Amino acid sequence: MAGSRRNLVVAVLAAVFGGCGALVLAGLAVLWVAGSAALRTPSSDGYWSQACVTSDEALLAAGGSSFAVLDLSSGAVVGRGDGYVHAVACEGPRAVVLAYSSTWTWPGGAQRPAVEAGGEELVLALADGRRLWTSRTSRSGRAAGPLVLSLDGGEQDLRRELGPKDFGEVGGAKSMPTPDWFRMWAARTARYAGRPGARLLVAAGWEPNRSLSWVEPVPWGFFELEPVSGQVRALLQPIQTDAALNLVGRPALDASDDGGVLALATSNGTDGTLAVFRPPATTPALRVPLPGWDEVLRLSVAPDGSRVAVAS
Repeated sequence: MAGSRRNLVVAVLAAVFGGCGALVLAGLAVLWVAGSAALRTPSSDGYWSQACVTSDEALLAAGGSSFAVLDLSSGAVVGRGDGYVHAVACEGPRAVVLAYSSTWTWPGGAQRPAVEAGGEELVLALADGRRLWTSRTSRSGRAAGPLVLSLDGGEQDLRRELGPKDFGEVGGAKSMPTPDWFRMWAARTARYAGRPGARLLVAAGWEPNRSLSWVEPVPWGFFELEPVSGQVRALLQPIQTDAALNLVGRPALDASDDGGVLALATSNGTDGTLAVFRPPATTPALRVPLPGWDEVLRLSVAPDGSRVAVAS
């Protein structure tokens, strides 16, 4: 997204469960597009790289070459600043912007000294103030090697590496000499807490081989990770890979608080796809094409699973 003037576009899907348990699409609305309420980058070379929605759906925070915080009830920008941002986190009802210069928290916009990054990406904030970061080696512009988890802020920093062996059936679907083609995408919503204590939501599976319209039918799945012990537990697997729904590109993912609704949105670089699952079914209860979405930044599921918000 760098190098072009972009708006943050957020679509909200109002999904309701009928008496028979089916998931019905009730509506699709673009909340912000090119207009006065859109989150516009401040310059021609600015960009947005991340965003999140607070658990009470009151605030939306976005960061990249600058940052902005919106009041979702009015569309008003309640906070804005220049300077590169290395993490945006929605910790329950709070929106936290971790810039290289300072840290800001909303509601209120309190400013504190900058927090040193514990990895490449902040993926989970715990109630006790500790934060979980992920890092992965890059080779020729692609993620490679194990996924490294770092938990900082406690008496002792913790570090753990994850690979195919930690992901059961989907990890064992192929045998490769290195984990370089095994995709492990962690949710960047920093909100998922489907069990007592915070958990990290992960989508994992081998990247499929592709040729024209053919896609290798390797499975993928949803998992949760306990950040302190590093224990991985399967939530839903195996899910069938197809040309539009796979882990080739970086997806966005989230879950309802009880884990009864799991959602993933991804893009092939031209068009996007949103899929919503209701475990234990491994086929989507709702699947929505997102034409023209060349990238999906964030996805957020309402705590009760009734709505899904997607940002690009």
